Amino acid sequence: MKKIFYFCIAVFLFGVIIGYLFLNKLSHEDKVSKEMNVSPQEILKTNSVEENSSNTVTVDSQEEKVSPRAVIAINKHYKGCNHTITNLIDVPTEMVNLTEEKIKELYPEWKIIDFNRNQVSLYKDFDGICNEHFVVKNNDGVITVYYLNEAKEEFLYEVTDISVEYLTDGDKDSLEKGIFIYGKNELNALLENFE
Repeated sequence: MKKIFYFCIAVFLFGVIIGYLFLNKLSHEDKVSKEMNVSPQEILKTNSVEENSSNTVTVDSQEEKVSPRAVIAINKHYKGCNHTITNLIDVPTEMVNLTEEKIKELYPEWKIIDFNRNQVSLYKDFDGICNEHFVVKNNDGVITVYYLNEAKEEFLYEVTDISVEYLTDGDKDSLEKGIFIYGKNELNALLENFE
């Protein structure tokens, strides 16, 4: 009697596992079809391979479109300092499911340097200099950071709470002259060294 009971439980569990795997596969295909904005039948049709009479293989495929989970790389090149600033952002809603040609139409002033469903890289030249030029100085005993514009004019960026009192004489001299830094990462690294 126990053997029959265990056999029934094993058959039941096997059925549950098979059912789960089958439903999970259908759910995944449904997600893919929604994401691509096509029916499951069209996905199967576009992935089919056909042979024509000249023995060459052709594959039906749809134009690649931007995924809702894609990342947009915005590359801004500044002619004045020859720096390129790249920012990664999540895809804006208006770009989801667009083709490369449609993005070119919407953003004609930007050049598309890379396009696939997971990432679109845009590039544009700008006059002037980027906003990542800084000078770090001693101001009333604390380290102060200034932003530099194209005319090398200084504008207050940040007053830190780092005192110059315990710095070496060489660091104090450098701060009196001003330490010129490019990039926020370099700025943060320099400030961490002074802490």
